[in-house]
Formats: sequence, C-alpha cells, structure tokens
Amino acid sequence: MDELVVDFKAESLTLIGEMLTILEAIEGDASKFTQLEQYGQIVDRIMGASKSLALMDPKLTPMMEPIGKYTEVCKEVAYKGSQVPNNEALFNAVVGLLFDGAEMIKELVEGIGNNKSVAIKDAVNQTFLERLVWVTKQFGSNLRGTLDTGSNKKTSEIEELLKKMGL
Repeated sequence: MDELVVDFKAESLTLIGEMLTILEAIEGDASKFTQLEQYGQIVDRIMGASKSLALMDPKLTPMMEPIGKYTEVCKEVAYKGSQVPNNEALFNAVVGLLFDGAEMIKELVEGIGNNKSVAIKDAVNQTFLERLVWVTKQFGSNLRGTLDTGSNKKTSEIEELLKKMGL
C-alpha cells in the first residue's frame, strides 16, 4: 500500500478517536452543542485528505470516494448542529447520528487496503439515513454547513449530497 495511504489510514483512525471522544464528552448535555463544531473540524480533515487522495490517484477513488462523501455529510450535520441552542431532542439526534457516522467512517478507513471497494449506497444503513432525513428537516435554512461564517449554504446542501450519493 502506498505510503500516503498508510499515513492517511493511521491519521484518520487517530482523528476518528478524537471525534468519538468529543461525542462521548458531550452526549446527553445539550448545553455543549457548540462543541459539535470541533467534531466538524476534525471530520473535515479526513474529508479533505480522502478527496485529495482520490484526485491524486484514480485507482484510489473507489476507496476514498465513499469516505469523502460520508465525512462530508457528517461535517455538514456537525456544523449545523453546533448552531442550534436549546433543542435537546435535536442535539441528541445529531450526536447519535454523528456516533453512527464516526463508526461507519472508521469501518471504511479500516477497510482500506483489503482490495474491496464499498459503494456509498452500501455504506449508508437505513437507521443512519432515517436519522439524517429527520435531522435535515429540523435545521433552519439560515445555518451554515461549513466553518466559513460567511457561507450561504442551505439545509438543502445535505439533500444535494444525498442525491449525489444516490440515496
């Protein structure tokens, strides 16, 4: 396996551990909703690296594309969730969704190098999809889906990502 891919895998697994630590620390405490932004920043690093690797070497695309798409959805949800105060039900749903997302990203990353590519449709389970649809409907259209505070992204960005994923 290419040294860049080995480094990506090792770094991603470390970052996923950090993502899970954040979620464990805030689970059940909706007053910590702003800490979802930290999760978003970390998952964004995995997303950027996976998309860069896919662009650098087309033979890596089947491995990296599902990771890039999954992390992009998680990033959008985390950033949007970090902007919604005083909504315990939504916070709990977002945290649950991001736990599922982190576990799936971990599974995809751990699968790198086993010569099996995973179609994104196969990586998204029904529970994750149902939660994602519900959460997306709860977000207001004024919420940013990136760290960029000047972003005009709308909730429909998540819906557009799902369409691109074929879901």
